[in-house]
Amino acid sequence: IFHKYQSKNVSKKLKTRAQREYKIVQYVQRLVRQRSDIVIRRTDKSKVFYIGKAADFERKAEEYMLKTEAYEEIKNGRCPLADNLHAVQTLFDYLVTKKALTKKQSNRLIPKLNSLEVGHYHGIPKPHKPKTPLRPIVASIHAPATLASKFLNDILAPIYLKVTRKYTFVNDIDVIRQLEKYVADGYFTSRTKFITIDDENLYTMIPRDGALTALARFYVKYCYQGKIGTFTIDHIMKMAGLILDTNCFAYNNKYYKQMSGGATGAAFTQVLANIYLMEWEQDLIEHQIEHHEVYGRYIDDIFMTTNKTMDEINIELEKAKHKDINIKIDPTISKSVHYLDVTI
Repeated sequence: IFHKYQSKNVSKKLKTRAQREYKIVQYVQRLVRQRSDIVIRRTDKSKVFYIGKAADFERKAEEYMLKTEAYEEIKNGRCPLADNLHAVQTLFDYLVTKKALTKKQSNRLIPKLNSLEVGHYHGIPKPHKPKTPLRPIVASIHAPATLASKFLNDILAPIYLKVTRKYTFVNDIDVIRQLEKYVADGYFTSRTKFITIDDENLYTMIPRDGALTALARFYVKYCYQGKIGTFTIDHIMKMAGLILDTNCFAYNNKYYKQMSGGATGAAFTQVLANIYLMEWEQDLIEHQIEHHEVYGRYIDDIFMTTNKTMDEINIELEKAKHKDINIKIDPTISKSVHYLDVTI
């Protein structure tokens, strides 16, 4: 098969495109080597890269930290790595004694000491937003609680997705299929408008206690005989608290601890934010069901259809805006919108 495709002549159009893109790659490589003030980052929720000035990235990152007040500098300047590792080991020992984890599972979840490191903070650009803001990312692949975060996500995410699959977009193809069904069912009219809603700073702005309370309610509602797997609610809440409490990172030669929300980029953060947002969005979902309209969410981006007047739908959106002070939404209503990688 490989030989067949390698020996086959490509079309002139494809060859021209490949040559053009190769030149672009070479140009970007030269630019990054020659300009120390330039950085290249992948963009948020897209398959392209963004080239910008390092100073702009640094300024926007610091502005975000000041604006959200989600991060607190560790004033003593001491690296939190050892304390966080001890907290992880202590919890896993407890879970082994309670038979929630086997010793073998516990050993797999303890990070390797020779690769252990504190997380690092950076931002990825959102060029589809005015002034290209940054989405904060804490790269913590070798942090003490990273494997615990993935473990807890693996327990909770399948349950969450099963419960919410009807109103969760997996990708842009999912959106198109929903719209095709909407049209086929006869609900698309000349009055139909599209709504996109961006939930601003979702991961960093959800309140710690509020998110854990929502998680506890989710557990009680969807557990089986008082457990999810081998975990009781006490085990789930202890591990969730540990993950949030050890959200620390280094930035500009200083150490910080995240005080609200979870680390963007951590596996558990996404399912925790989804569970918190699931409670908030129920009124909108019920409204859309009642009026035979589409509702779907991809992480913190919501898509809806409506045949209501602008005044009528704005009343519903205003209710959503004031339902939770921690959830700040920015709706756009139009006959044509851009959502994920699709223009509708």
